[in-house]
Amino acid sequence: MENTLGGINQPKLPSKGLAIAALILGIVSLVGGGITIVIPILAVVFGAIPLKQGKGTQWDGKGMAVAGLVMGIIGCAGWGLCCLVWGWAAMIGSLGAAGA
Repeated sequence: MENTLGGINQPKLPSKGLAIAALILGIVSLVGGGITIVIPILAVVFGAIPLKQGKGTQWDGKGMAVAGLVMGIIGCAGWGLCCLVWGWAAMIGSLGAAGA
């Protein structure tokens, strides 16, 4: 769907709603202390969709989408790191219990 402004067809810009959602979910994924892995994943998805829709154009929510995407990626990386540490600690703990 295209917008017409003064008889000129202009491409439809992405909605700021997804960008705002990405920003909020990104903040929650960092500040929330890793409540759930779903929040940072949603931040990444909600940040990537408007960036793809608005590729090659300037629109108001681009900064919010990028910030939400970056914070969501950091949140996912934090979850991955925690899983590695927990797995390592469980492995070390089971080895210690087996040797006792």
